[in-house]
Amino acid sequence: MNPSVNDRLDSVLRALTGVILPALPAEASLAEEQTQLIIGQLSILRMQLDNQAAFEAENTEDFAAMGHLIAAQAKGGPLTHQALESLKAELLNDTVSKKPQVRSARIQLAIDALLIALREDGDADARAAVGKSILDLGSKRAKKDRRWFMPMGFDSTITAIADE
Repeated sequence: MNPSVNDRLDSVLRALTGVILPALPAEASLAEEQTQLIIGQLSILRMQLDNQAAFEAENTEDFAAMGHLIAAQAKGGPLTHQALESLKAELLNDTVSKKPQVRSARIQLAIDALLIALREDGDADARAAVGKSILDLGSKRAKKDRRWFMPMGFDSTITAIADE
């Protein structure tokens, strides 16, 4: 029987904290620091593991929603039209990968291409509308990301982020 991912992470953490870290010589301060960082990262992974798939799926859906919204707003010349069609095709292509992070990355690339095209030959009102939409949706996504990492204490400026 294979050990679970959680059991394997726990085993690695025990080895790092119980064997490797105590065995480091006092003059190996960089090695100690790096081992502490590894322990911290593995602890974070361990804490997030059970919710990782849902978090990645939500992230993908947020980018898909952004793509649909800005696709409805984008107008312009041939470069914009071509990038818009590519984005629409990517949004329809939800079977490319079962991995949300792959789909998310592909949608983000298509959005980036559309933004570049809008800068080149996009309608001024469309650029403004798309920019506002991206800022609004990006702000909401950033709050979700900050909530995801809040238990780690990386963001010292917050103690809680309210749902909106």
